[in-house]
Amino acid sequence: MTLTNEERETVINFNSAQSYAEVYTRQRSVKSKCIKAGYKVVKEDDVSTTFHCPVRCISFRNAKKRIKKAKEEEE
Repeated sequence: MTLTNEERETVINFNSAQSYAEVYTRQRSVKSKCIKAGYKVVKEDDVSTTFHCPVRCISFRNAKKRIKKAKEEEE
């Protein structure tokens, strides 16, 4: 089944009560990375896969710092 760009999504859900995050994805690249990282598959169908991974594996990066660092490296 072919998905549209809008249908190719990834949703990451976690809260303070759980030690794991739930990663629902319809993107092959994200699925491959999760499998490669060894995350547990908890549900899979024709178009999507749901994984559990430790919350500590989820990080948010600051784009401003990356842009600043890239500019400094260019100089």
